[in-house]
Amino acid sequence: MRFSGLVSRRFAYRHRALLPRLAVNFARASFSREPVFRSLDIAVTAECPLTCAHCYSRRYAAGGRPELSAGEIAGLIGQADRMGAVMIQFNGGEPLTRSDLADLVAAVPRGRMCKSVTTSGLGLDAARLGALAAAGLDFLVLSIDHADAPAHDAARGRPGLFDNAVAMARLARSVGLGVMINTIAGEDAFSGDGAERVARLALGLDAELNLIAPAGSDGAGALSPGAEAKRRALLLRRGIRWCGDSNYLGGGCAAGREKLTVSPFGDVYACALVQVPAGSVRTEPLDAIWRRLCAAPVKPPGSCGNPRGGSR
Repeated sequence: MRFSGLVSRRFAYRHRALLPRLAVNFARASFSREPVFRSLDIAVTAECPLTCAHCYSRRYAAGGRPELSAGEIAGLIGQADRMGAVMIQFNGGEPLTRSDLADLVAAVPRGRMCKSVTTSGLGLDAARLGALAAAGLDFLVLSIDHADAPAHDAARGRPGLFDNAVAMARLARSVGLGVMINTIAGEDAFSGDGAERVARLALGLDAELNLIAPAGSDGAGALSPGAEAKRRALLLRRGIRWCGDSNYLGGGCAAGREKLTVSPFGDVYACALVQVPAGSVRTEPLDAIWRRLCAAPVKPPGSCGNPRGGSR
């Protein structure tokens, strides 16, 4: 992959301060052909009032342990910074159930890593969004699986969720935040025009669209040949992507190599969809766990049901 293919023009303009770190990391990955750490997902809570069938967060095992404190998360962010990360993604559960979410966002050094919050939009209003923006949030990532309110709200079990998510997307763009729509790109999304309609919705909101595999209880995400062809056609459009598009060395799964997930209780996974702990940040450094995962992946490519490899 060329460096120019790694970041969009919009991203490059908005995050100019990150470009030197991105360039160095890309060069290291290109010349050494060894993994270079890029992104850390932090599930800041397992709590969520919704009961979405496709969600993986209910599988996070507490084992009697408390969730990571703000201090522990700040320390984790510092470790990721020293490892060369360019992205910190806060998710859950529903991260907005944490009253200190803005403080967590503010703990990420400005200009060194891009900061995003992934949310259903439940509990988000103008005041909360303003606090996150003031804390340095770069991207608001909203989970929207259908392009109409009845279908989306029924799937997530909460009336009004779609309308609020759309309103918050518009507000976020108006205050200069980037907006991304995460949509579950499973077989049913491509059996009709569901994925196409969500793509048009994202375009109308001036948002990027991220196509993600469904988790479900077994992590299955493989598509039929017809659905895969439709997915690939969508990915040719500007502003539509899947997680592999951010890899330093091109497509495929980066789980455990360029990116990691930390559970609300400190367990480290290659990916949230493959919840096989590789260690705990409460007992050893993140860098040590990452290097161990690079040397011995916890699961082989395709084991999560995704033929594109790994866990996404």
